[in-house]
Amino acid sequence: MGLQHSSAPIVTDKLALFLDASSVNGYTSQENIFRYSEEHENDVWGKQSSIISTSSVISPDGVSIARKLIGNNNATQRQSVFQDVPCNAGTTYTFSVYLKLAERRYATMWFDTANISEGPFWGSATYIDLLTGTVVNSTQTQVVALPNGWYRCSVTATPTFTGTLRLNTSIGTPNNTADGVGVSAYQHIGDGSSGIHIWGSQIESGSTATTYTKTTNSRIIRTLYDLVGTHNFTAVSGTYDTTTRSLAFTRTMPPTTPENGGFANVTTTGDLTSANYLLNDHTTEVWFRSNNRNPTNYDATETVSNIVVFTGYHSGWYYGTTQYTYTLWSGNYSNAIIYTLSFNDSTVGVWTQLVAVRSGNTLTLYKNGVSQTSGTIISSTASGTTSDSNLSIARANISSGQYSWHADMNFASLRMYKKALTATEVDQNFQSVRGRFGV
Repeated sequence: MGLQHSSAPIVTDKLALFLDASSVNGYTSQENIFRYSEEHENDVWGKQSSIISTSSVISPDGVSIARKLIGNNNATQRQSVFQDVPCNAGTTYTFSVYLKLAERRYATMWFDTANISEGPFWGSATYIDLLTGTVVNSTQTQVVALPNGWYRCSVTATPTFTGTLRLNTSIGTPNNTADGVGVSAYQHIGDGSSGIHIWGSQIESGSTATTYTKTTNSRIIRTLYDLVGTHNFTAVSGTYDTTTRSLAFTRTMPPTTPENGGFANVTTTGDLTSANYLLNDHTTEVWFRSNNRNPTNYDATETVSNIVVFTGYHSGWYYGTTQYTYTLWSGNYSNAIIYTLSFNDSTVGVWTQLVAVRSGNTLTLYKNGVSQTSGTIISSTASGTTSDSNLSIARANISSGQYSWHADMNFASLRMYKKALTATEVDQNFQSVRGRFGV
């Protein structure tokens, strides 16, 4: 079986989707429970003794304009901006925001209870020195220095109640003398013009701040997928293999027209829609086992079986009787073929890791951690493309019918990264889990 690596599979904030039948559950990594995460002047943000104005500086993304949190003239109370978000008792949350020194040196971030009936004041407060980029008082806080004087500041806490959190960012001083105007641990006298620069607030479940995700009117909630219940597995033929902890899907044998069989669907959003994902650097890794590749089991129009694809036009991994193929294809059938790459393989009944890596205009296909073929993508865009938000396992189309292209296979796991993994990383993923499948 070979020497096992002790390291785990690659985990990064670029891991956009992870599904694993061993736990039955999977998740999407993006989450920001705030609304209007960059527009702190919006009415969804409350203001206490403060105003939000357009800043004079560029935000950390190098494109958009930041905002400025300013204390009201003669204000002696906290000068803060806040938003209320739902929370669950026992769930750890990380609150992060990009801050930069302006006229005020210190900032305060803290969790609070929005509704006093849910409990007394509760929270985790932290004071941050924006001149030095240091945390004054908290071990639950991280400060990451960025170019042009920006800091990404985050604080983590676990509420003891289910209800509504109030997340606050304020112009703050950690003691009575800081800035020479402090009147208490949280207060200073506002002058109507002095403040701090602010951009990109985020609140998410988990103990670390992941890649910032912009929101507007809607919250982005990290989605937990239940492959068995929510995504139709129990509604069609199939069984759960307890030995390999995998989902078994079957085709109708011999095939009918239209085809029938087992499948699972996932509805994707944002960077995981087909046009956004396939046209940019990405890595698609799947562990599966083909159980039947006999050509007599296909009719004239049903010549391949899909492993994991964006529905409609098998954009992703599929197999025929003698090849594995990965297709970059988005939308319109007649004119949106971008690139297709295959390598020969006709093994049946053996667990296999397939990985497709797009890096720039190069597509490389791997089997069991080893590169099989590579090619130059003909074009990076296609006319008439549309974006598909349905990801399907073991069939092509979301509705049953001709060209459903069901698979007779066992599915174990899927990882989709919004980055190109290196050859070393691809092999690390293979080595770290191969023992589960006896490979």
